[in-house]
Amino acid sequence: MPRRDRNPESLIGASDTRNGTVRPAPKVGRTPFQGDARSGVCAKLEAMKHALFLAALPALLALPALADVKPADAAPFAGSWQIAFPDGEGVIVNVPQVSCEDPAVITQLDEDTLHARTPGGDMGAWDVKAFGGRFPWWREDGASLVADWVRDDAFLLAGKDATGIQTDWANAKQWTRCPAAAE
Repeated sequence: MPRRDRNPESLIGASDTRNGTVRPAPKVGRTPFQGDARSGVCAKLEAMKHALFLAALPALLALPALADVKPADAAPFAGSWQIAFPDGEGVIVNVPQVSCEDPAVITQLDEDTLHARTPGGDMGAWDVKAFGGRFPWWREDGASLVADWVRDDAFLLAGKDATGIQTDWANAKQWTRCPAAAE
């Protein structure tokens, strides 16, 4: 009589010496959807729900803050401007990208709307708002910039970063008012 091994783990995938075949592993109880093609889909849908919630969270948190956004006076921005990188420590030479010889020009269209033109082109009309000590500029097409006064005659103007959510202050440009032309 052949010897039988009593260790059940040795039976899984063991070869049968009588006919040279391999015995399949025994079936073990499964949880619902385990091993089913739908389980991968369910897991992905669950992950997508969480990702969507996390992506929407900043917008939901910002809703109360939007109630504090108010129209602002566009008049302080009107005038001729040179555009350069911000002044700061470590800046040795700051050559303006737009100089007062051929300045950027901002005109006030109405109480809270301005129009900006640079030598590089027309920036269009912007609604000026006030929020948290800064001045968001919003355009009808959804574009937005944020201005932050750094002196009486200069402000930083920044767009959005790569996420499209945060203001990109690292790449902001400083707009400095050009001196009034002598008459």
